[in-house]
Amino acid sequence: MPVLIAPLPFKPPRLIDLSESMLTHHYEQEYGSVVQRLNQLNAELNALDWSGSEANTLIELTLSQQALANTMVLHETFYRSLGGEDGLGSPTTEPSGALGQTIQQTFGSVEDWRWQFVTLALSLGSKQGWIVLIWNPRFQRLENCCVIDSEQCVLGGVPLIALDVHPRAYQPDFNTRIADYLSAFMANLNWARAERRFVEATAQTDLSDENDETEKLMSPETLHNRLSHKQDTLVLDVCLLDDLPMRHDKLPGAVCVQSDGVIDIMKKIPKEATVVAYCMYGFQVSSMALEQLRANGFTAHKLAGGIATWRALGLNTEPYDG
Repeated sequence: MPVLIAPLPFKPPRLIDLSESMLTHHYEQEYGSVVQRLNQLNAELNALDWSGSEANTLIELTLSQQALANTMVLHETFYRSLGGEDGLGSPTTEPSGALGQTIQQTFGSVEDWRWQFVTLALSLGSKQGWIVLIWNPRFQRLENCCVIDSEQCVLGGVPLIALDVHPRAYQPDFNTRIADYLSAFMANLNWARAERRFVEATAQTDLSDENDETEKLMSPETLHNRLSHKQDTLVLDVCLLDDLPMRHDKLPGAVCVQSDGVIDIMKKIPKEATVVAYCMYGFQVSSMALEQLRANGFTAHKLAGGIATWRALGLNTEPYDG
């Protein structure tokens, strides 16, 4: 089964001192290509004749698979680490709850943890990698780790916060000013998500409530499959008026509608059609359209992650004509 791409958990334009263009390029090009390559490699390994393959081939493919899987998880943890206090760009505050208490117990204070985390990042120098705050279940403690080339990691460690220190992650905005990048990263931390992952890792709660909205979502992979097989699916590109200047492409065959025009477009949609609404990143705009469609009796879903996930998978788009 292919690995599904994870939607961005924040709105790139809302973050502080991190540009939308840098974040979306990092997600759509860097992360998207990793997921695509991992799926290709998984398929290659599944089709491999293990009894007839050379030992070096097996080792090289397996190591590549592990590195890509680690890179995918690191990227996803990096994105989940961002978003600010409310996930929408509000300035971050200090962590509270069990994670905040454990940080203080482990490092002395949140400020001491931050200093150690940033110092590790600056110490990488010419090396390229990641700095990761993990929960180590074997030692029952928090640890700051350094990951180079996506190959070293603490087995069993649960990543809570990840910082990408590869130049491609910060140079478009900061050139060589890595200290400014680190400050911007810290200013945009989403401690609530890290807290939830920590609580899950320490087996203190069940996070099944995060899946409450799953039934309303459709993955880009599923939508692409439906469209490829010409299943009865109407795709709605829903856009705020203020966002129109930023739009340049859309999903193939999508009907473009401004967010205040969803009610009117319903009159032209057959009731038996499956409707998939999407916006730029899969947040409020498509959610509001989804609720309107469902309230009027349509079988409707929203595209998980918006058009950004579609682009990250390398799927074709066409010029926007809204």
